[in-house]
Amino acid sequence: GKLLWETERVAERACYSAPFLLQRPGEKRPTLIVTSTTAVTGYNVDNGVKLWEAKGWQAHAVKTPMRTVASPALVGDILCVTSGGDAGRFAMGLKIPAVGSTDAPKQAWENRKDFPYVPSPIAHGEHVYFVNDIGLAGCFHAATGKRVWLERLSDAGFHASPLLIDGKLYAANVAGDVYVLAADPTYRVLAHNKLGEVIRATPAVANGRLYVRGNAHLYCIGANKKD
Repeated sequence: GKLLWETERVAERACYSAPFLLQRPGEKRPTLIVTSTTAVTGYNVDNGVKLWEAKGWQAHAVKTPMRTVASPALVGDILCVTSGGDAGRFAMGLKIPAVGSTDAPKQAWENRKDFPYVPSPIAHGEHVYFVNDIGLAGCFHAATGKRVWLERLSDAGFHASPLLIDGKLYAANVAGDVYVLAADPTYRVLAHNKLGEVIRATPAVANGRLYVRGNAHLYCIGANKKD
């Protein structure tokens, strides 16, 4: 519990996205990446020294500051960052600099309407997948930000983040419906199951079973196992 380091940060609006540890081949230590309203910042994980900062990335796109709730997703050297709020949604792809460079990431693309505000996106292959707050599911090419598919999956929105298991996406919406989609450039819904109560928390996986926390119950889904 001893404090090892502390670094001051600018506070503009409360943000809830989890920090991201970037560990790449050739790097001795990972970089701690923090996303917020004001910037996307990389820190030395050992001492908290700021290594780089991509600042002002929302200023030209929105009139009021947006919150970051979802955690970013990394595909190759592209970090997909999403945000949202009363002013709408804003997502971008940041190209992370080469190992050893202290240059700030450069924006590769932006999207102002499709990506989620609350659920975190999922990286798989060359693509980033997501479900969003208005019930859409999407697959976009991570390097270019080009849409591969964007489909209406549900009339209800998603607050829980999807899970990637064996090449399939598991997504639970606020109405209590759990969808299974192929994490593939071709849009395919593999299953749709109704649990019947509000789901806002992201499901968890352990020992081949899926645990889903609803508004009133905890569900465990999986094949029966013999002792």
